[in-house]
Amino acid sequence: MVRDQLRRIAGLDRAVTVEPVAGDSGGLGWRTRVRFSVSPGGTAGLLAHRSHDVVEVGDCPIAHPLVRAAEVTARDWAPARSVEVAVSPASGERAMIVTTPQSVAGAQIAADADTVLRAGRGGRLTTLAGRGSLRQRAAGRSWRVSAGSFWQVHPGAADALSAAVLDVLRPRPGDVALDLFCGAGLFAGALAAAVGPDGTVIAVDADRSAVRDARHNLRGTPWARVHAADAAAALARGGWPPPALAVLDPPRTGVPRQVIDRLLASGTALRAVAYVSCDPATLARDIAVFAGHGWRLDGLRAFDIFPMTHHVECVAALTPAAPGPRPAGRPSPGRRPAAGS
Repeated sequence: MVRDQLRRIAGLDRAVTVEPVAGDSGGLGWRTRVRFSVSPGGTAGLLAHRSHDVVEVGDCPIAHPLVRAAEVTARDWAPARSVEVAVSPASGERAMIVTTPQSVAGAQIAADADTVLRAGRGGRLTTLAGRGSLRQRAAGRSWRVSAGSFWQVHPGAADALSAAVLDVLRPRPGDVALDLFCGAGLFAGALAAAVGPDGTVIAVDADRSAVRDARHNLRGTPWARVHAADAAAALARGGWPPPALAVLDPPRTGVPRQVIDRLLASGTALRAVAYVSCDPATLARDIAVFAGHGWRLDGLRAFDIFPMTHHVECVAALTPAAPGPRPAGRPSPGRRPAAGS
């Protein structure tokens, strides 16, 4: 599937090997976050494909044992609308996010977890019990991740992806690096350790909960700064030295065109970009945008961090093409395309 999308959308024919990741049992027992919908009768289950019908599955074999131990599907959740379970295999902690009608008081929500939150209007979370966060472990250290914030759902994914990003970027002491769509700061933290106090890491995310986590997680490396902002707006504003490296870890929709344009217009010092993607189609689309700026796909690794599903995670290595004549109409690396191009 990855090879087909690269061929059709980016015009590249490249062999792809999907690598297994440690942390699952033959493709089962890996999913550390599961959202159960609640039927009108109060039973938690999963939605039928492309439907709002709740299927009372009884069990979910790809769910992590800590999720299954909560026995969500065996309890009466009326009048809740959904129950989301997130766990940390490293700490053994479990969080539950319960969505209820506004008329239901918090005291009516019963849940067996270290952290219990209620999802209100607009998805706003209220912590009813516990700290409101989980302690995850990756890249040799602990990370605070709010229960409602993004973290890789496969136990081995964060380690595998952070190692792959460092392998792509090969950071040096003193480098300036950008981490766009930084989440809780996983890649920014790995880069900060590599570039050291003489370097600079700029992390950006629009999710304020994730930014709070990232600032907490990066407090021991003051040369890593976290900005709460849209990536395009942050790049337009700037205020940091020209970056040598960048990592992009966007949502499934991919990287907005203006983010790529502004990143590659940030100066000729940029020597490598690591693009982490959970959607091969948007990855291929954005690789084509990089190619229009004179950049090439230098390497690609794919990871099976969603076993028993058709989804796959990729880490692409992007570098400036070798100097020389360029096809007509393609801007040089680091130069923004003319209006209308």
